[in-house]
Amino acid sequence: MKVIKANGTKEPFDEDHILKQIIPACGGLDNVDYNILKEHIKLPISDGIATSDIQKISIKEALNLIDVDKPNWTYVAARLNLYALYHKIKHLYLDKKVSGDVYDLVTLEDYIKKANELHLLSDWHTKYSKSDIDKLNDFIDSNRDKLFDFMGSDACIKRYLLKDTYLNPVELPQHMHMAIAMYLMQNEKDKMRWTKEYYDAASEFYIVNASPINSYGRMRNGSTISCLINSVPDSICGIFDKYKETATGSSLGSGWGQDWSWVRSKGSYIDNKKGVAGGKIPFLKIDNDISIAVDQRQNRPGAFSVTIHAWDIDILDFIDLKKKNGEERRRARELFPAINVEDFIIERWEQDNSTMTLFDPYDVPDLKNVYGKEFTKRYIEYEEEFQKSPERFNEFTEVILVNDLFKNVIIPSLGKEGVPFIHFIGNSNRGNPHKELGIIRALNLCTEIAQPTTPERTAVCNLGSLNLARIFKTGMTEENYKRLAYYTKLLQRGLDNSIDLTKYPSEQAELAQKERRSTGIGTVGEAELMASLQVSYGSEKHLELLDKIWSTINEASKEASKELAIEKGSCIIPGERNAYRLAIAPNSTSGTLVGTTSSHEQAFDKIWEEENMLGTFPLTAPNINANNFPYYESPFETDTLKLIKANAVRQKHIDQAISFNIYEDTTKGKIKASYIKKMFILAWKEGVKSFYYFRTRAPENKEDKKKTEFEISCVGCNN
Repeated sequence: MKVIKANGTKEPFDEDHILKQIIPACGGLDNVDYNILKEHIKLPISDGIATSDIQKISIKEALNLIDVDKPNWTYVAARLNLYALYHKIKHLYLDKKVSGDVYDLVTLEDYIKKANELHLLSDWHTKYSKSDIDKLNDFIDSNRDKLFDFMGSDACIKRYLLKDTYLNPVELPQHMHMAIAMYLMQNEKDKMRWTKEYYDAASEFYIVNASPINSYGRMRNGSTISCLINSVPDSICGIFDKYKETATGSSLGSGWGQDWSWVRSKGSYIDNKKGVAGGKIPFLKIDNDISIAVDQRQNRPGAFSVTIHAWDIDILDFIDLKKKNGEERRRARELFPAINVEDFIIERWEQDNSTMTLFDPYDVPDLKNVYGKEFTKRYIEYEEEFQKSPERFNEFTEVILVNDLFKNVIIPSLGKEGVPFIHFIGNSNRGNPHKELGIIRALNLCTEIAQPTTPERTAVCNLGSLNLARIFKTGMTEENYKRLAYYTKLLQRGLDNSIDLTKYPSEQAELAQKERRSTGIGTVGEAELMASLQVSYGSEKHLELLDKIWSTINEASKEASKELAIEKGSCIIPGERNAYRLAIAPNSTSGTLVGTTSSHEQAFDKIWEEENMLGTFPLTAPNINANNFPYYESPFETDTLKLIKANAVRQKHIDQAISFNIYEDTTKGKIKASYIKKMFILAWKEGVKSFYYFRTRAPENKEDKKKTEFEISCVGCNN
């Protein structure tokens, strides 16, 4: 039997070639046996097969051996995946076939030279001398590639490693980590110290950079911004200026949250003519098409959430934006609707048969600048005024039952479309540590960034994550809490530096971020950590641990902000370097990259099927074993009310917000509206700021064990 090599020549099949790869790939791992893998690989091999296909078969067969009692096969598959990368890198950099460690053969200096020749890099490397680069090369630890599981290695290779014109990778994972550290720390006085510390933290998976930093953080014209939020003004010129800003931000790789609450409703005035305005929906249709036309740096389609108030006249049409049927001109299915839910709405919803009035923002202009009790007071005054003089208001102004809005409009949409996202705007503004900077009017795309916006100030955030499972791998010791504080401060320094290095989509965004210097530090690995501690989600022990973890992160972040202010200068808030510091994004790709659970969320399941170009194969929850097996509960199996209380514990230490999905099992029937009402009321009372996606599980079938992505797609927040 013969095989075809990459250069087209044929040679006899040699089993030793397989053994040379699979024996080291299995080295040092428990409960894996290269002999078993060898026999599985040999079965599909036939005469005339390409050697590259044998490599794919090797990876696929290793993946097929994964089970809850044999999870380490994922590391075998990862190593085989990386061996294929090493082969490509050697071929790209070296004139002839040479054996040996690829990191010895291709140095950091070689990589920088090659990537620079391909016009991939910005000029950060010029801040380091040849001696510096040689020392940093010696500091690289190639063994850290072994930390990748398969999905992490695949994400790194496909999404993050720089590529040439033909999409061939030109860097290695450890070169990526070092280059990003060099980029972020290039202007530090002691840049060698900070570069090494940051490289260590990222390459050992204690911290995780957000996708924009990992993807573009060393690139020419790269933007490290994860999230943007703008407020769209109520004018034709203003609206189209925001289209331009949004399109530019999307082209740089950022997701958007857009505040449309300023724009007048249908039936409003135009040039003193009443009843002629078309409202927000026609403009949102254009916005929808921009999201399709301008993608996120060729990685994903543009992704925009759009926010209005629940009391807006346009609310009924707005909720229908993603409906499959209806008038096409009034559909914007690529957008993600979000609604501001004020305190008074929840208060009235608690009472049977309470009413609310749908207003035109043009008629009640001051409501956008108040919240809480002051908002309720002014809103009631407008209601009374409407009852006395309805002719002074938009003809579509109407009084409706609060319960009807939720039961007949919002809740059905949550069940069918998973949206609208919910913003408890009163809680956001009460929790705003810097009320002097203005009103928080909308959240970002994934509902974790909460900052004031106006048409003149576009909120910006640069994200990163702390890997709780890794930091506390040896237990919840005081020493590990100190490590948590250390990594928090280190990550904040890196994110703060990125603010001065990145490219901005508009003057309004750059102005706001240079004033506030906002970061968004979140976490990954919470579910893995709790499983390792044999702690159930929503239990008293879980809440107790969350309180201490997030108290530690918050205090360390506050200290970092004050220390950096002394070292480098304050932001717009005297004595602080970063006006906003903490936020938990979905972090799904961040969790995948470092082989742990996403964000604060539970694992999808104990074992499930994943699909990619290799086919369908099993995956397990991270590092699953007999001891932690019962504690890897699916979010569909956990009481949502308990999860809301857990989120409230996190939220009290977080100055911004949390991307918080709701999971409900509908296999036994529809969820009662009364239960969803209970969720809303509890979340609002507990100080929760947002609900992100509503996810339901359909009646069981073979697809149930197949993990699926959220419909939303944001390079920045999914991280």
